[in-house]
This record gives sequence, structure tokens and C-alpha cells, in this order.
Amino acid sequence: MKFTKIAASAAAIALVAGVAQADPAACDDGEIVVKFSHVTNTDKHPKGIAATLLMERVNAEMEGTMCMEVFPNSTLYKDEQVIEAMLRGDVQMAAPSLSLFESITKAYRLFDLPFMFKNIQAVDAFQASDTGQAMLDAMQRRGVQGLGFWHNGMKQISANKPLLLPTDANGLKFRVQPSDVLVAQMEALGASPQPMAFAEVYGALQTGVVDGQENTWSNIYGQKFFEVQDGITETNHGIIDYMVVSSVDFLDSLDAGVREQFLTILDEVTTSRNAAVAEVDANARQAIHDLCPGATRRRDIHRILGGVPMSGSKYQPKGRLGRFVHEFEENAIALTLGAMTILTFLNVIRRYVFNASLIWSLEVVLVLFAWLVLFGIAYGFKVTAHLGVDAVTNAMSAKGRRAMGIISAAVCLFYAMLLLKGAWDYWAPFADLPRTTGRWFPTGIDWKTRGTSYFETDQIPMPQFLRFLEDWINYGERYSKMPRTIPYVILPISAALILFRIVQATIRILKGEQESLIVSHEAEEAVEEVAAMNRED
Repeated sequence: MKFTKIAASAAAIALVAGVAQADPAACDDGEIVVKFSHVTNTDKHPKGIAATLLMERVNAEMEGTMCMEVFPNSTLYKDEQVIEAMLRGDVQMAAPSLSLFESITKAYRLFDLPFMFKNIQAVDAFQASDTGQAMLDAMQRRGVQGLGFWHNGMKQISANKPLLLPTDANGLKFRVQPSDVLVAQMEALGASPQPMAFAEVYGALQTGVVDGQENTWSNIYGQKFFEVQDGITETNHGIIDYMVVSSVDFLDSLDAGVREQFLTILDEVTTSRNAAVAEVDANARQAIHDLCPGATRRRDIHRILGGVPMSGSKYQPKGRLGRFVHEFEENAIALTLGAMTILTFLNVIRRYVFNASLIWSLEVVLVLFAWLVLFGIAYGFKVTAHLGVDAVTNAMSAKGRRAMGIISAAVCLFYAMLLLKGAWDYWAPFADLPRTTGRWFPTGIDWKTRGTSYFETDQIPMPQFLRFLEDWINYGERYSKMPRTIPYVILPISAALILFRIVQATIRILKGEQESLIVSHEAEEAVEEVAAMNRED
């Protein structure tokens, strides 16, 4: 799960510069806008160069009909996020690495096998064959259509020490793409594979989170990996290729003539840029040789996870349902806190005692933290722990305060119902379930919902006891990692809990047992008591 980060002004300026290539103002009204998101630079990388050329040709040859905007350098989405965004309609095109489709189909695993292809010409010949072309349709039932293969080049391997023999990789931590084949490859060398997003690799190499990585010359040069590595060994042991994809729904929405012209331009760009990839790779290799890598700098990152205990001892559940929900909440919060503490402790011990790490534990802790926050919102309504400003209502009469409490409860009820609908509609496709219809409130069931149950977490292993989900929601296809439906299920659960707690609070307000939804003044008294104790000291 990703958390929003507040960027500094310098980062905002960099972001504006990064998306300058994609100027929405350049598109005219009535044109079909095609947003193309990718993760590389635009002038040193084969994919970035090809995407720019495609944009230029589409905007020149299809002016008035179609307008393409390209968003490079992960300015919109990382490759691990873009397919989901494309199926939502937020972007129309992407070109992720073939390794990143593993959660959707296992058909492209052969491209990750080491020494499978002698050179890029052999890759080109296979992809041009009937078998290779048929692979473009491997994700159609998932709503994703392959449009073509874009080459990057042959892979080299680098580390913070010279790699002259295979045994030199023993014990080192290598960043790999999220592919079971690549993980097995590194394990066969005695190394520790660390799946990681492309945009995070430079920082991980710089800080010592990983010791090395494998990539093409253009990636190593374009992302400046050579600055934070002591050497690069030219192995040509594998390939990095991309598949240009779009959604089936978007392609079907285009008129036949428009679709044909667009795909013709794409095919021509693909042919010309694939033919030039060897030159781009050679230029990158020479540029690295000319620049020479500088000294590697590393620093340790320490993350301290702290928590504040919550207290709801004054709440007394009433009725069988109330007691059940109360116990469920209390136990869930306790188990979540316990799991976060244990995982963090184990990871610290493994890192600083055994020089190893549970790479998936950070993602699990982030998921559990999100669960804790969402549980906490509902819990806050239960124990009236939410803060608010009541200076105005305190000046009113008792009847006025009660009236304002009822109004605020009604507003919160309305919002909670919207929240529950939104939470369900977001989570349902991940569980291969239908969304609801209606803009504000459910008016029916959308049986045309396209399932996205194949989306997996980045690093969390798939527990064996959850394998039954493969038959239930994933058409019998095996999960390599835990499906996102598991961590995301907290969304409808927490939304339902919030609605339940607000209904309870509203009933208490109507009965005169409670004046408002915000924190009771017992908290203010406790604060004053502590302040008095401090003054005495």
C-alpha cells in the first residue's frame, strides 16, 4: 500500500519539469486524448525515445482526431501501478517490462530465463513469429491488449564489488524485478533477491539497501546507476523488453478507421525504434566508459515505529451485535499492533545480527498500519475520541446543542454511506465481485464489472492456507504473491464499522445520552490534571 508524501517546493518544480512533455493544453476540444505513462527518461532510453516519437507522429498525422500526452519518469504511475490505472481509464497506454505482467499471466516468463536468447536479434525473430505474436493476446480476458514488443537490450550485472566469477555474487543483495524466475536466478548464485520498483533502485543502491542490480546499458546510464556501483560486468545474460499495452475497452471505443491508423503508426514506430536499440545501448555503454563511475556513498536508514495505546474502557457494548463488533474491533486492533511489533523486531534482528532482511515485512507493516488507522477511525466514534471545535455550540442552550448534534450526526451518516459505497466499489473488482450502480447511493448491481482479482501485492508471499482463492476468484491461476483483495478488504470492513458506530452515536444523541460526536470533556479535564501535576513538580 502506498502513502501520500508531501513534496518540498524543489520537488514540485522537478515534477513540473518532468511532465512538461505532456501538455494537456496542446490537445484540442473533440480530440481523443491518449495518456501514455512510463518510467524512463525521454532522451537516453529506448522506451522513452520510442514513446516520444510515437507522440510526435500521432499528434502530427492524427491532428484533430487524436492527441497523445506522454508522462515519463514515473510522473504519473510506476509500472507496478499503471495497469490498474489503465483499466480504470486514468491512462490509455503503457509499456511495462514483461516481468511485471506475471500477476496477470505466466506466458512471458520465458523472457526472464537467463541465456534464453543469444542476442537481441534472436529476441526479435521469436517475437515476430506466429507464437510470439499470439502472446500479445495472452491478457485479453483480463481486459489488457498487447500492441507490440519494444526492445531495451541485453542485461548486464553490477555491484558494490567486482563480479568476476559467479561465486562473487554469493551473499550480496540484488534488486530484481518482481519475477519468480529472476528471484530463482539470483538464489542460484547464492545471492539475496530483493524485488523493487524501478524508480526506487538508485536510492536503494546509494544507501546500501541493496548491493547490486541487473539492467541494460541504457538503463544503467539513463538512471545513473553507475554512479553508485563499483563495477559493471558485461554478461548479456538476459533481456529487458517491454510490451506496449492498452485496455480492451479503450480500443473497442475507437472507430475502426481511427484504430487502424493509430495501430499502423504504432507498428511503424515499433519497427524503426527496435532496429535502433543496439545503437542506443552501445552509445550508453560508451558514455559510461567515458564518464567513469565516482565513489559510492552509503548511509544507514533507521526507521523507528512507535505507537500510542488507546483506551475505550468507558464504552460498554449493548446487545449481541454490539458485543460481537466490540470484541472484533478490540481483538483486531490488538492483533494488528502485535503483528506490527513482532515483524519490526524480527526485521531489526535479521538486519543487524544476521545481515539479512525480510524484504516483504515492510510492506506487511505498512498494510497493518493502514488497517490500524482505519480501525481507529471507527474506534474513535465508539469512545468519542474524535476532536472538534465546540466553542459555538457551547454558547447555545441545551436544546440548541442537541439540535446541532443531530444535524452533525446526520451529515456524518450521509458521508459514511457514501464512504461505504465507494469502499465497496473500489474493493469489489479485486475480489472478482460486481460494483454497485448509482452515483451517490447503490441503485443496483453492475454485472459488467471487469474483475481485477489477478493484481498482487508487491512482495508479500502467498500463504498456503489462502490458495483456495485461486479457484474462487482467479480462474484457477496460481498467485505468486498475496492478492490485493486481502489487504484491501479492510476498506469495506472499516467503512461498515464507521457507519455502524455513527448509527450508534446518532441513537445515543437522539436518546439524550450524548451531546455530540467529538471528544468528551473528560479529556480536557485529564489534560488539565496533568498540567497541574507538572506545575507542582
